[in-house]
Amino acid sequence: MQPAPVAVLTARARELLAVLALRPGQAICQEFRLAGERLYNATGLGSPCWGIDCERSVLYGSVAEWFLQSRKGWRKFDNFLKLRAMNADPRTRYVFVGDTGEHDVECGRSMACGYREEVRACFFHVVSEHEWLIKGKVEPPADRTVNGVPFFYFRTYVGAARKAFRIGLIGVDELIRVIRQAHEDLRDVPRDDLKWADLRADSDLAVAALGLHLAAARADAA
Repeated sequence: MQPAPVAVLTARARELLAVLALRPGQAICQEFRLAGERLYNATGLGSPCWGIDCERSVLYGSVAEWFLQSRKGWRKFDNFLKLRAMNADPRTRYVFVGDTGEHDVECGRSMACGYREEVRACFFHVVSEHEWLIKGKVEPPADRTVNGVPFFYFRTYVGAARKAFRIGLIGVDELIRVIRQAHEDLRDVPRDDLKWADLRADSDLAVAALGLHLAAARADAA
C-alpha cells in the first residue's frame, strides 16, 4: 500500500491562486519530496514520490478568510470534509499537524468531535519566538484529549516525534531518524540561537523516552 500524499488544508484564497497557489518547485513541496526520498532510499519504505500533491490534495479557502480571520478554523475543517469525501478507502486515518496561530486548534477540535474514529492525533506547533524575546521562555499549552483524540503541542519536530512515539504512531527507528535529521537541519544555525535551545531540550526528553522503552523491552524479554 502506498502512503497517502500530504494534504494541505489552507485558508489561502482560491481567487488569488495565480500568486498564492502551492507549486511543486516551492521550498515546502521540495522538502516533503526530499523527506520521502530519504526514507525510501534508507529503508525501502514508502514512496520516493511521496509529498504534497499540488493538483489534488491542496484545498484552498477564499478572500473572505482574509477579512474575517475567525473563519479560518471553519474553512480548514470544511476542507477536511472535502478531503475526507475524496478518499474512497474507508481505512484511511488522519493525523492533523497545524500551529497555534492560525485557528488550527479550532479545526482540530471540529475534526475530533465529528470524526474521532478516523483522527489518530492532532499536533500543534507552538509559535512563540516573539514571546521568547519579550517574556523569556513560555511553557506551551498542556497536552490533552478532545473527545478521545490526543492533542499535542510541540516546539520542535523532535518534540512532536517523541509524542507520536509515545502513542505508537512511529517506532524507535523513526524517532531516531527525526532526531538525527533535526540536528542536521540546524547544522548552519549558530549554537546560541533559540532554535538550538528548544532542540536540545526536546532531544534530551526523546533520548530518555527511548531509554525507558528499550529498558522495558529488555525486561519483557528476560
